[in-house]
Amino acid sequence: MTINIKNTLPILTPRLIIDLPSMDMLDEIQAAKVEIWPELKKWMSWSTPDQKAIEPLKEYFQSASDPNLIHGFPLIGRCRETNQYVISTGLHPVEGKENEFSTGYWVAKNMQGKGLATEATNAVLRYAFDIIGVDKMHICYYEGNLGSSRVIEKLGFTATQTLENNHKSNFDGSMLDEHLFEMHGPEVLPALSVTFG
Repeated sequence: MTINIKNTLPILTPRLIIDLPSMDMLDEIQAAKVEIWPELKKWMSWSTPDQKAIEPLKEYFQSASDPNLIHGFPLIGRCRETNQYVISTGLHPVEGKENEFSTGYWVAKNMQGKGLATEATNAVLRYAFDIIGVDKMHICYYEGNLGSSRVIEKLGFTATQTLENNHKSNFDGSMLDEHLFEMHGPEVLPALSVTFG
């Protein structure tokens, strides 16, 4: 599968512009990450102590300089009206699965509770199926993350498996169940006006 990712972006929704991150966003997104760090430690598998600094975020952004389907790529959502940072997301190939990708996200503290995670993820899923042509999308959440549970339900994912005590929380060390979901096409998604490129 060969596709020039940069030519297919940005993704536009009614409230968001979703695109590859650039270094001029680094300080704003780092500040948002630090502000919400305790919550990220609860729910994000990557939120180990070394990830709080700006350097890992910079390295993550650098992966956007050559976005590809072999390694996946990050995406950043900004408010169309204000250009303010809203959400970090992306697409990542599932190891050992041909043409299957996973996604996830975290939302800036002041942007939570407005349906923006649902809107952004809906758009990214449509992009994955309609533009990239993936066969299957995966997503998961850890027990207790009610916000992500609601987003996944609204988007129409199908539950596939619960892995008991599969994730050690970076917040308090407790073992959490991991709930796995998949989607085979955009037909189940709620209606959304979205354009690409």
